[in-house]
Amino acid sequence: MVQSSSWDSISKQVSSKWDIPSKKSDFEATQKRVNERKEREQMVKEAERKKESSSYGAWGSTFKNKDHFTSLHHC
Repeated sequence: MVQSSSWDSISKQVSSKWDIPSKKSDFEATQKRVNERKEREQMVKEAERKKESSSYGAWGSTFKNKDHFTSLHHC
């Protein structure tokens, strides 16, 4: 007798926590976090590309790259 009344009150609490609006809000929150993470990753990639395009590596700022070097030296 005591178990059934306890079980009923617990089942009512659980069902109220998992209604459709709460599931939807949990899903939307998860999607928001995923989208924010993707945006951060994209911003990092763009910053890396920008850094790579502005740095010339071993060629330096004068020669820039192999093509530019050969265009300057017609030997």
